[in-house]
Amino acid sequence: WSPDESTINGSNLKRYERWLAEHYQLNFSTYHELWQWSIDHLDDFWKSIFEFFDVIAEGALVPVRTGNEMPNIRWFENIKLNYAEHIFRNAQPAAPAIIWSSERQDVTILTWEELRRDTSALQSFFIQSGLSTGDRVVGYLPAIPEATIAFLAANSLGAIWSSCSPDFGTQSVIDRFKQIEPEILIATDHYV
Repeated sequence: WSPDESTINGSNLKRYERWLAEHYQLNFSTYHELWQWSIDHLDDFWKSIFEFFDVIAEGALVPVRTGNEMPNIRWFENIKLNYAEHIFRNAQPAAPAIIWSSERQDVTILTWEELRRDTSALQSFFIQSGLSTGDRVVGYLPAIPEATIAFLAANSLGAIWSSCSPDFGTQSVIDRFKQIEPEILIATDHYV
């Protein structure tokens, strides 16, 4: 399959290329040229991605990174941002946010308004429980909408989220959660 010209020109990649031409005066004839620029000018590339996607953040974009070799590279050290804020920033209240089903359950649709309401309710519980930035929340639940709600509620407060599915072995879950030392554990007996 090869995309037609209309699909290519309407893609996010083409939008990004046009944006680079306008904001960075960069023009590429081929995808490979763009890719090579992204490798050769790593800091410029990631700064442009940050700007192109209009990431909401506090702080300065520079330096983009410190260090040159993984795992010792630190990215955007002077920036604070919140993933949950980005998830909800273009939400359309009645539109589907999550469409979910399993072998045992029919399709469930959660609208953006429902996702926001449920996330806000759990966030309020976390606040009342004394959860704050840097605290750890873990979930012992399958890949269900409630897992996304718990992640977003924890993330909105700057808490660290981790989860294990019930199909993990018992000892694996115990070992993982013991290392994380969570302040809050979310679990469900809702199996899918």
